[in-house]
Amino acid sequence: NDVKAGDAVTVTVGTETYQTTVNADGKTWSVNVPGAVLAANGDISATVTTRDTAGNVTTADSTHAYGVDTDAPAASITIDDITSDNVINASESGQSIAVTGQVGDEVKAGDAITVTVGNETYQTTVSADGKTWSVNVPGSVLAANGDVSATVTTRDNAGNLTTANTTHTYGVDTVAPVASITIDDVTSDNVI
Repeated sequence: NDVKAGDAVTVTVGTETYQTTVNADGKTWSVNVPGAVLAANGDISATVTTRDTAGNVTTADSTHAYGVDTDAPAASITIDDITSDNVINASESGQSIAVTGQVGDEVKAGDAITVTVGNETYQTTVSADGKTWSVNVPGSVLAANGDVSATVTTRDNAGNLTTANTTHTYGVDTVAPVASITIDDVTSDNVI
């Protein structure tokens, strides 16, 4: 190989050409190509031209095909009822409540989920089954609000990113019911 540092390299992608030279090591080269140009095509060609000490010129070229995937993955997320009746009561407001839900489409195990209740955020990931998620939220935080939001972020093998989000409303009733009881007269004259 008689290619040497400084020899001209022409790179062609589609109808666009880019000029560079062989690096100081005499073996490598690089050139910046806009991602949009690469995404609009599927192969890249490079030509190097070198001249020996006698003035003889030689050109070598190569073509390399590559894949293009700019489609973002599909993602969905839902939030289950916060409690069995979807209402936080006085007792539950003092507990830790597991906020749960499902994910779908191309979301996978380990993908990041952010749950927001009021000004508080909680982090979790999609469970190993690739379909469900859960995060514990203090009942007091849930009782101070009336809805919960969840966002899932997933990335496909090509690196394309998608975020899906949802909001679920629930009721809050932390006021204990008013109770009263009376006892009627035990007999008509209340005397035994």
